[in-house]
Amino acid sequence: MSNAQQSLTVGGIIQNGFLTGLKNAASLVGAVALWALTIWIPYLNVGTTIGLLGLIAAMSKGDVISPTDYERWAFPYQR
Repeated sequence: MSNAQQSLTVGGIIQNGFLTGLKNAASLVGAVALWALTIWIPYLNVGTTIGLLGLIAAMSKGDVISPTDYERWAFPYQR
């Protein structure tokens, strides 16, 4: 079975999800902590929530992410 076919099983998807989460665990915790700091600021919280969703999409590409380097993953097409 090839690598692409192996990752399309339920176990492969769950394993890949955990491996991606573990690879980015510190960055993800940092990003959630920064998001939690803005929970009480109404309009800023909307922006950071959208950014947090963009961070998850950037993590799915397999790169190690940095929660403070938001321009790289929040605005990928503005270069």
